[in-house]
Amino acid sequence: EMNYLLGINISYIIKSKHRAYGKLAYANGKFNKPAVQLGARLYGLLGQRDLMLQVEYNNIPTGFYENGDARLTYSHYNLPLATIRGSGFEEYVIRLNYEFKRFYLNERAVFYQLKNYTPGNWLPVSPTSTALSGNIRLNQLEFGYRLNRKMNLCVFGSWQIRNDDSTDSPATNLLFVGFRTAIVNHYNDF
Repeated sequence: EMNYLLGINISYIIKSKHRAYGKLAYANGKFNKPAVQLGARLYGLLGQRDLMLQVEYNNIPTGFYENGDARLTYSHYNLPLATIRGSGFEEYVIRLNYEFKRFYLNERAVFYQLKNYTPGNWLPVSPTSTALSGNIRLNQLEFGYRLNRKMNLCVFGSWQIRNDDSTDSPATNLLFVGFRTAIVNHYNDF
């Protein structure tokens, strides 16, 4: 059995500082169930040079990255190639970034609507689990100071909250404080 993806990417720059984009993909000849991505990035909002807003919508139908032969799924090192959730969800993303004199603020809100979602259904060896339906809300707020812009060395504090009503899990709150830089590591031996 053949396993393939067929898709198209579209990106359009508006007034030299805003960008609208989208993707449409079909898997394994299932032309009645496409995967869709629509989004926009808006830069320099409200006359502020370092203010960016991103709004994005993603829809991946159930079974999109699966195949009849479990060895031919879209995974590598038991991680999905396309999206961490695999398939069977709708996702809404809002990101807001602002920087003023090396101080920065990042806000990211993600909302998932799960529809017959089976965790790990894209894995070659997947534990059997029941399909989930419900919502997941993730919100992360980060405040920091960039010590070196070229290497993106910064000190930061971040708060993240996650609510999942598709399971009986309680809300998760995480607090981060630390240093970070943009030095790239090229390890792939995990």
